Amino acid sequence: MNEKILICAYCGPTDRKLTREHIIPHFIYDYYEKNNYKISGWNEFAKKTVGGQFTIKDVCERCNHVLLGKLDSHASQFLRQHGILTDVFLQKNIELVYDYDMLLRWILKLSFNAMRIDGLHSHIFSNSINYILHSDPAGMRDFEVVVQLLSPAQHSAEEVIRLQKIGIPLSPCGKTNPLIARVGKVHIAGSKGGFITRTVIIGALVFYLFIYDDSNQTQAFRNQVLKVFINELKTGVILQRDSTSMRLSAGEATWIESYGPALLRAKIHEDSKSTK
Repeated sequence: MNEKILICAYCGPTDRKLTREHIIPHFIYDYYEKNNYKISGWNEFAKKTVGGQFTIKDVCERCNHVLLGKLDSHASQFLRQHGILTDVFLQKNIELVYDYDMLLRWILKLSFNAMRIDGLHSHIFSNSINYILHSDPAGMRDFEVVVQLLSPAQHSAEEVIRLQKIGIPLSPCGKTNPLIARVGKVHIAGSKGGFITRTVIIGALVFYLFIYDDSNQTQAFRNQVLKVFINELKTGVILQRDSTSMRLSAGEATWIESYGPALLRAKIHEDSKSTK
């Protein structure tokens, strides 16, 4: 009898056991458990709330625990270094110190994992896997990353009561900027194609990943795409390949604009279930 061939999403055919890879990194869930976080997530593709730890079982032990584990370890240190792993992030200006290669590989890993769940665009990562695993950029698509810092939201006494009911942490002065993690897609109004945009939200930091799907696009086109997007965003900054730090300043945009609608849909969904 022939043994079933196992396929790892990262390294292909393997004789190693397939394990569960977290869509949202495990260290984020660890923080939630230690700090009694009670925020429900919303899966837009499946139209349902996400409970527990969201995983996909198609990554071999070595890729998951060794190669990809190094990226998560680096990301955990990076986020802790900037104070992002906190219930309410109140800073409106930070100096972001980063390793471009490690940070981009981690963002690509999260996006690739999420894409395999929602079934959208995962094929575009076929030539980026060696970069994610081994920092080998040969043959990979062109990517750009725009980074945004979200501002804390100030709430009225009435809003505070409502937010407390759905488990949103608040500061003593009635501000919110919670550690919500989300990986998904972004639709840019007026876009005529030529690129795909994904987003990775970790608390007050938002990473917009631009994936160009046509190698014949000119640099002028790509620059114009980013210019228009950043003008709309107002506070976005391009992650520079040849730098190790950047100054980020939060504008008016808060977590409510970035994640509030999805959180509200999750709450409505849970309320409708409880009334049946």
